[in-house]
Amino acid sequence: MASKKMLPDTVTLYNYIGESDMIAQYSITVLTNVFCDTGYGASATQQGKAPQDTARLFIFDGKVRAESIGGAKKQFLPFDEWEKSNNKKDFWTLNESEKDFFVEGISEYPTPQENHKTAYAISKAHYYKKGTSRMWHWEIDGL
Repeated sequence: MASKKMLPDTVTLYNYIGESDMIAQYSITVLTNVFCDTGYGASATQQGKAPQDTARLFIFDGKVRAESIGGAKKQFLPFDEWEKSNNKKDFWTLNESEKDFFVEGISEYPTPQENHKTAYAISKAHYYKKGTSRMWHWEIDGL
């Protein structure tokens, strides 16, 4: 069970919707009342150090607020339904393809690559529906 006191973070989610003129296009959603745990590291390679930053994002049902940059509310859709939707920018989803990203805080950049903060590619998204509905949540791993 998570109270809003335990969910102090805000992230910006970038859902990949395709390309236009060979430039990736994203649907941007600001998620508030989440918990984002980040880890910063580096590994040694033959060329020197390489960043190994990771993050785990926790999104609890009934607590998260999802809005567009303009403030319009957005609803969650499972990825297969979102992919079939004609209005992808009206919804948000979680996709493990590493084409979707999240960054800490609010970002108004049109792509995660333009952001000056670390953009985490979503590599795993798992939904936990155990216990009471107050405990149901997503755990998202970002690389």
